[in-house]
Amino acid sequence: MAWSLTTLALLTAACGATPAASRHQQDQAPPVAAASAAPASSQGGAAAAVASPAPGSTPTSSAAAAANSAAPPGSGPAPSPRLTPAAAGTIVTSWSSPKYGSILVDSRGYVLYLFTPDVSTTPTCTGSCAQLWPPFAPTKGAPAAEGGVQQSKLAVNDGQIDYFGHPLYFYAGDSGPHQTNGQGVNGIWYVVGLDGSAVGRP
Repeated sequence: MAWSLTTLALLTAACGATPAASRHQQDQAPPVAAASAAPASSQGGAAAAVASPAPGSTPTSSAAAAANSAAPPGSGPAPSPRLTPAAAGTIVTSWSSPKYGSILVDSRGYVLYLFTPDVSTTPTCTGSCAQLWPPFAPTKGAPAAEGGVQQSKLAVNDGQIDYFGHPLYFYAGDSGPHQTNGQGVNGIWYVVGLDGSAVGRP
């Protein structure tokens, strides 16, 4: 049956059909969109290629990479701190007191005392007594004699250094080296001579 051109136009408008020219434009649109999206995918591929490590290489964390980039050119790892030599053994030496002559002191110059009630190498000044008269304990190894002190007469017993069999003590009342504030206290505490005697004892 023959249709007039006017009738065909009306049917086309009523049914919502798309003219051939419009269909052709829509068919061409997807390739244009795909082409515009192609650079983005290419960029993503390039970014992935940059992020991926080369074959056989070890991945590096972003923090490590930042640290390496911040390091000055030519700088290497920080050197290890130099080890401090071990402290020497406890020193027992002498000081020439203007009043008492040569008496025993430690390496700092603090005066040493003996306690006359000690009748053996076992110290008897303990507890509260030892708080006022701290024992002379070795810090490392056997004590070493200097300044005329006799090495053969030095020993360590019960964790305390003794000389000629007398346990040695400090006095808490001596606030610095070469002080003899404990001399003669109660008639039982005395500074110690090089021969191990209680200097000034009656």
